[in-house]
Amino acid sequence: KVHYHAGGLRINPNLYNCGKVCLSLLGTWTGNTRESWIPEESTMLQLLVSIQALILNQKPYFNEPGYEQSKGTESGELVSEAYSENIFILSLKTMVYSMRKPPKHFEEFVRSHYFMRAHDIVKACNAYKNGAPLGSMVKGGVQDVSETSKRGSDKFMAEVACFMKTVVDEFVKLGVKELQEKQKPLTKRSILSG
Repeated sequence: KVHYHAGGLRINPNLYNCGKVCLSLLGTWTGNTRESWIPEESTMLQLLVSIQALILNQKPYFNEPGYEQSKGTESGELVSEAYSENIFILSLKTMVYSMRKPPKHFEEFVRSHYFMRAHDIVKACNAYKNGAPLGSMVKGGVQDVSETSKRGSDKFMAEVACFMKTVVDEFVKLGVKELQEKQKPLTKRSILSG
Protein backbone atom coordinates (compact mmCIF):
# COMPACT_ATOMS: atom_id res chain seq x y z
CA LYS A 1 0.00 0.00 0.00
CA VAL A 2 1.16 3.51 -0.79
CA HIS A 3 -0.32 6.66 0.74
CA TYR A 4 0.50 10.14 -0.54
CA HIS A 5 0.35 12.81 2.17
CA ALA A 6 -1.55 15.31 0.07
CA GLY A 7 -2.75 17.81 2.62
CA GLY A 8 -6.07 17.79 0.78
CA LEU A 9 -4.51 18.91 -2.52
CA ARG A 10 -4.42 17.00 -5.79
CA ILE A 11 -1.14 17.80 -7.49
CA ASN A 12 -1.29 15.15 -10.19
CA PRO A 13 -3.95 13.07 -11.96
CA ASN A 14 -2.36 10.02 -10.27
CA LEU A 15 -2.08 11.55 -6.77
CA TYR A 16 -5.48 12.08 -5.19
CA ASN A 17 -6.26 14.60 -2.46
CA CYS A 18 -7.32 11.68 -0.19
CA GLY A 19 -3.84 10.11 -0.50
CA LYS A 20 -4.61 7.45 -3.12
CA VAL A 21 -1.80 6.76 -5.59
CA CYS A 22 -3.28 5.63 -8.90
CA LEU A 23 -0.91 3.16 -10.55
CA SER A 24 -1.53 -0.25 -12.13
CA LEU A 25 1.45 -1.67 -10.22
CA LEU A 26 -0.48 -0.94 -7.00
CA GLY A 27 -3.74 -2.38 -8.34
CA THR A 28 -5.39 1.04 -8.17
CA TRP A 29 -5.60 1.30 -11.97
CA THR A 30 -6.16 -1.23 -14.71
CA GLY A 31 -3.19 -2.53 -16.61
CA ASN A 32 -1.97 -5.67 -18.31
CA THR A 33 -0.57 -8.53 -16.24
CA ARG A 34 3.05 -7.33 -16.55
CA GLU A 35 2.05 -3.87 -15.24
CA SER A 36 0.45 -5.30 -12.09
CA TRP A 37 2.21 -6.30 -8.88
CA ILE A 38 3.63 -9.81 -9.17
CA PRO A 39 4.46 -10.96 -5.62
CA GLU A 40 7.36 -13.23 -6.65
CA GLU A 41 8.93 -10.67 -9.01
CA SER A 42 7.92 -7.07 -8.22
CA THR A 43 10.13 -4.93 -5.99
CA MET A 44 9.96 -1.68 -4.06
CA LEU A 45 12.56 -0.28 -6.47
CA GLN A 46 10.22 -1.04 -9.38
CA LEU A 47 7.43 0.77 -7.54
CA LEU A 48 9.55 3.84 -6.75
CA VAL A 49 10.90 4.04 -10.31
CA SER A 50 7.34 3.75 -11.64
CA ILE A 51 6.18 6.61 -9.42
CA GLN A 52 9.16 8.71 -10.45
CA ALA A 53 8.87 8.06 -14.18
CA LEU A 54 5.15 7.60 -14.74
CA ILE A 55 3.69 10.03 -12.22
CA LEU A 56 6.33 12.68 -11.47
CA ASN A 57 7.02 13.63 -15.06
CA GLN A 58 7.36 17.02 -16.75
CA LYS A 59 3.84 17.07 -18.23
CA PRO A 60 1.49 15.45 -15.70
CA TYR A 61 -1.63 16.81 -17.44
CA PHE A 62 -1.26 14.05 -20.03
CA ASN A 63 -1.38 11.37 -17.28
CA GLU A 64 -5.16 11.86 -17.19
CA PRO A 65 -6.85 9.16 -19.31
CA GLY A 66 -8.10 10.65 -22.56
CA TYR A 67 -5.84 13.71 -22.43
CA GLU A 68 -2.76 11.94 -23.82
CA GLN A 69 -4.29 12.16 -27.31
CA SER A 70 -3.88 15.96 -27.23
CA LYS A 71 -0.14 15.68 -26.46
CA GLY A 72 1.86 17.51 -29.12
CA THR A 73 -1.08 19.63 -30.28
CA GLU A 74 -0.97 23.38 -29.73
CA SER A 75 -4.13 23.41 -27.63
CA GLY A 76 -3.06 20.37 -25.58
CA GLU A 77 0.35 21.84 -24.85
CA LEU A 78 -1.17 25.19 -23.78
CA VAL A 79 -3.54 23.47 -21.36
CA SER A 80 -0.66 21.32 -20.10
CA GLU A 81 1.48 24.42 -19.38
CA ALA A 82 -1.34 26.10 -17.44
CA TYR A 83 -1.97 22.84 -15.54
CA SER A 84 1.73 22.53 -14.63
CA GLU A 85 1.89 26.14 -13.42
CA ASN A 86 -1.10 25.49 -11.17
CA ILE A 87 0.51 22.27 -9.94
CA PHE A 88 3.67 24.17 -8.99
CA ILE A 89 1.60 26.49 -6.78
CA LEU A 90 -0.16 23.48 -5.25
CA SER A 91 3.28 21.89 -4.71
CA LEU A 92 4.39 24.97 -2.75
CA LYS A 93 1.24 24.63 -0.64
CA THR A 94 1.97 20.92 -0.15
CA MET A 95 5.51 21.80 0.99
CA VAL A 96 4.12 24.17 3.60
CA TYR A 97 1.62 21.53 4.71
CA SER A 98 4.34 18.88 5.07
CA MET A 99 6.60 21.26 7.01
CA ARG A 100 3.76 22.14 9.38
CA LYS A 101 2.45 18.58 9.72
CA PRO A 102 5.08 16.05 8.64
CA PRO A 103 4.12 12.37 8.46
CA LYS A 104 4.55 10.57 11.77
CA HIS A 105 8.06 9.11 12.21
CA PHE A 106 9.35 11.22 9.28
CA GLU A 107 9.49 14.56 11.10
CA GLU A 108 13.29 14.82 11.10
CA PHE A 109 13.56 13.65 7.49
CA VAL A 110 11.09 16.33 6.34
CA ARG A 111 12.76 19.04 8.42
CA SER A 112 16.22 18.11 7.14
CA HIS A 113 15.08 17.89 3.51
CA TYR A 114 13.50 21.34 3.47
CA PHE A 115 16.32 22.85 5.53
CA MET A 116 18.85 21.65 2.92
CA ARG A 117 16.70 22.59 -0.10
CA ALA A 118 15.36 25.94 1.12
CA HIS A 119 17.79 28.09 -0.90
CA ASP A 120 17.20 26.13 -4.13
CA ILE A 121 13.43 26.38 -3.68
CA VAL A 122 13.60 30.13 -3.03
CA LYS A 123 15.93 30.57 -6.02
CA ALA A 124 13.43 28.73 -8.24
CA CYS A 125 10.52 30.78 -6.90
CA ASN A 126 12.41 34.03 -7.52
CA ALA A 127 13.19 32.97 -11.10
CA TYR A 128 9.58 31.97 -11.75
CA LYS A 129 8.11 35.13 -10.25
CA ASN A 130 10.46 37.08 -12.55
CA GLY A 131 9.22 35.28 -15.66
CA ALA A 132 11.37 32.19 -16.11
CA PRO A 133 9.26 29.47 -17.74
CA LEU A 134 8.28 26.57 -15.50
CA GLY A 135 10.73 23.71 -15.84
CA SER A 136 13.67 25.96 -16.71
CA MET A 137 15.35 25.55 -13.32
CA VAL A 138 18.29 23.21 -12.98
CA LYS A 139 20.65 22.79 -10.06
CA GLY A 140 22.61 26.01 -9.82
CA GLY A 141 20.12 28.28 -11.60
CA VAL A 142 18.09 28.81 -14.72
CA GLN A 143 19.13 26.71 -17.69
CA ASP A 144 20.08 28.46 -20.90
CA VAL A 145 16.83 30.07 -22.03
CA SER A 146 16.94 32.15 -25.18
CA GLU A 147 15.29 35.58 -25.37
CA THR A 148 12.54 34.13 -27.58
CA SER A 149 11.62 31.42 -25.08
CA LYS A 150 8.25 31.40 -23.42
CA ARG A 151 7.75 33.11 -20.12
CA GLY A 152 5.62 32.03 -17.24
CA SER A 153 2.09 33.39 -17.41
CA ASP A 154 1.29 36.62 -15.59
CA LYS A 155 -1.07 34.70 -13.31
CA PHE A 156 1.68 32.21 -12.45
CA MET A 157 4.25 34.93 -11.71
CA ALA A 158 1.78 36.74 -9.45
CA GLU A 159 0.78 33.57 -7.59
CA VAL A 160 4.40 32.55 -6.97
CA ALA A 161 5.21 36.04 -5.70
CA CYS A 162 2.14 36.02 -3.46
CA PHE A 163 2.82 32.63 -1.86
CA MET A 164 6.60 33.01 -1.48
CA LYS A 165 6.35 34.79 1.88
CA THR A 166 4.48 31.84 3.38
CA VAL A 167 7.09 29.39 2.05
CA VAL A 168 10.02 31.49 3.29
CA ASP A 169 8.36 31.96 6.70
CA GLU A 170 8.21 28.16 7.06
CA PHE A 171 11.87 27.83 6.09
CA VAL A 172 12.78 30.43 8.71
CA LYS A 173 10.82 28.43 11.32
CA LEU A 174 12.97 25.42 10.34
CA GLY A 175 16.07 27.46 11.13
CA VAL A 176 17.09 28.84 7.73
CA LYS A 177 17.60 32.24 9.36
CA GLU A 178 19.47 33.95 6.51
CA LEU A 179 16.26 33.88 4.47
CA GLN A 180 14.62 36.05 7.12
CA GLU A 181 16.86 38.97 6.17
CA LYS A 182 15.84 38.69 2.52
CA GLN A 183 12.16 38.87 3.50
CA LYS A 184 12.37 42.05 5.55
CA PRO A 185 10.64 44.97 3.82
CA LEU A 186 12.89 47.80 2.75
CA THR A 187 12.79 50.84 5.00
CA LYS A 188 13.98 54.32 4.24
CA ARG A 189 16.95 53.72 6.56
CA SER A 190 17.96 50.41 4.89
CA ILE A 191 17.71 52.01 1.44
CA LEU A 192 19.93 54.95 2.46
CA SER A 193 22.47 52.72 4.21
CA GLY A 194 22.62 50.00 1.64
